[in-house]
Amino acid sequence: IQNFYKNYPAKINEARKLLGRPMTFAEKVLYSHLAEKTTKVFLRGKDFVEFSPDRVAMHGYSYGGYAASAAGVRPNGLYQCAIAGAPVVELASFQRLTSENRIIRERQRPTIEGMSPLAKAAEVSIPMLYYHGNRDTTVEISQSEKMVAALKAAGKKVKYVELADMGHGYFTWKPEHTKTVLETIDNFLQNDCRPGGMAVSADR
Repeated sequence: IQNFYKNYPAKINEARKLLGRPMTFAEKVLYSHLAEKTTKVFLRGKDFVEFSPDRVAMHGYSYGGYAASAAGVRPNGLYQCAIAGAPVVELASFQRLTSENRIIRERQRPTIEGMSPLAKAAEVSIPMLYYHGNRDTTVEISQSEKMVAALKAAGKKVKYVELADMGHGYFTWKPEHTKTVLETIDNFLQNDCRPGGMAVSADR
């Protein structure tokens, strides 16, 4: 992380001059993580951008948490670390969730096939962060607990945060939940996500 921040001010100053205005957080992330130096102003929804492959992490929540867990198992994967919030890690559990509603049972359940991250925990090759609310009634907290336990048993690098009185949907989150989640993710990216962390901040 020291090497990144050593060159970070120069990269941001160059990008700020290129844009001719203060930069958003997203723009700082984009221009400071480019694979090659550029003099091009990238346009949202139009341009394709190549990033340094050692600066990519994944964060997903709920079904996205399943995808983040699966990303950790992926051989020769793109990501340097992954963050999973309230994930389903056993497809059998997800299949049960989708069996309660007739429409979902008929339309979505037949599409749920593939790999269960829990069964592949020993194959995880990147640092992982899990977080889950203990009042989640959509995805049982045991899903995160099982995955974290399996990763620890396999000697993998993993961190876990349980949030008291937090449900599944964002509408159940209190301000302190959001604060804890964001601070936990930021700390993980800075200190645990190889190769040496990744974090930036927006202009104010």
